Amino acid sequence: MFPERSLMKRFLGRHVAGAMVFVAFCVQFLVVTCSMGFPAFQDFGEWIYQARVVAGILAGEEPHVGTLITYPVPYFLPQALLSLCELIFGAVGGSTVFLFIHAAAAAWVSDLLVVRRALPPVMTACVLAICVLGGSQYWNGYVGSYWGMVIIVGYLAVSDRNATRWPVVMAFALATFFTHGIIFGCWGLVAGVRALTFRRIRDLIVGVVPAMALVLWYFLKSNEAKGRETGYESITHFVEYRGYTLAKSGGYQNIIASSVGDHQIAPWLFYGGAILNFLFAVLLVVLVVLSLVSWSTLWRTSRWQLLALVSLGAIAAIFPPYFLGIVNPGERVVPTLIVVLILMWPDMVGTRVERAEGIVRKVLCLLLTIGLCATVVSASLAPRKVAQGGGRPSEVSKEILLTSAFGHRLDQFREKVDAARAGDLNQPLAWTTSILVEGK
Repeated sequence: MFPERSLMKRFLGRHVAGAMVFVAFCVQFLVVTCSMGFPAFQDFGEWIYQARVVAGILAGEEPHVGTLITYPVPYFLPQALLSLCELIFGAVGGSTVFLFIHAAAAAWVSDLLVVRRALPPVMTACVLAICVLGGSQYWNGYVGSYWGMVIIVGYLAVSDRNATRWPVVMAFALATFFTHGIIFGCWGLVAGVRALTFRRIRDLIVGVVPAMALVLWYFLKSNEAKGRETGYESITHFVEYRGYTLAKSGGYQNIIASSVGDHQIAPWLFYGGAILNFLFAVLLVVLVVLSLVSWSTLWRTSRWQLLALVSLGAIAAIFPPYFLGIVNPGERVVPTLIVVLILMWPDMVGTRVERAEGIVRKVLCLLLTIGLCATVVSASLAPRKVAQGGGRPSEVSKEILLTSAFGHRLDQFREKVDAARAGDLNQPLAWTTSILVEGK
């Protein structure tokens, strides 16, 4: 009687995961843009400016701040896409298009993963949107990390038979290399255990040769790849740092503007969100433990996923706080660990911990959803934070580390965005881990 309604119902039934992921990103984008006047996702402001410089170079302008590099770098794909968008639509318009392209890509790979891996759509979409494809890395403006996770989720949606063939390995190796170095390493580990499980080592070796050649080229040419590493001061420092890293993957994000965060303007929101995040971290560890308890069953049904889970967990734990110019690289490993854990959900059916695992999974998704709602509230309070802060730059001192926990400074690079809007291409670069090198 109403064929169009039936068609829409069938469409939503098939794409509920993708629709949820897309809506989650749109809500976050809209609340931030309406509150701040531009897509103010911490480091994203600097990426907007650098992309505007690249767009200027492509348009024939001569910015004095930098020139294009002549060797491969891991951030190439997201910055090239952002630069192209800004070349066509301008600084703010192009960055908006860029974020919506990411939201659409994230929705697409989420649908692929759910359908091809027979995963529960609602819970999978919740975890993917809030702490795998989005979450802390999204609010930090780590464009390479969250685009890299889109590629990894897409790779995990490919069947084991096809994913271990050398052309597919080569394509994903190059794609992940050109997004982020740590993401490339995570993909390499997953691809390695997958190839080992299905005895496709030759395909793996052939497939990764071009990407490894680019890695060698990058290390030989780039000073950023030779950065120092720092270790942990004590066992207590290690436990605290790793626990906080896991908690940062939760749903709550403390939105800071003009040095004012939730702790100053809404303490109930800050402490409630922090509790949600630490509960999430505990439940995430519980899910991993339950998977390991069921290792005898999973060894038959999810062997490579189990190997990848253990390996990623070990790497995330031993990474130092600072490595090769990257702050807290272990934080970039956690999303891959989580999505590998998701892949084992269907195979937990029939295990002795099935009931407990199902309950923990539902509570974890509930915590993530509440945390995301708290983040939206925190972002909507940004105008009040700016007014209370008197427009001061967002500088977080060591004395107020507590108030900056789970924090993301929306106006950190506001001046760079204003410069990009005005066409001022002579501002100094905040970092050079991109396709630009300082100097003319």
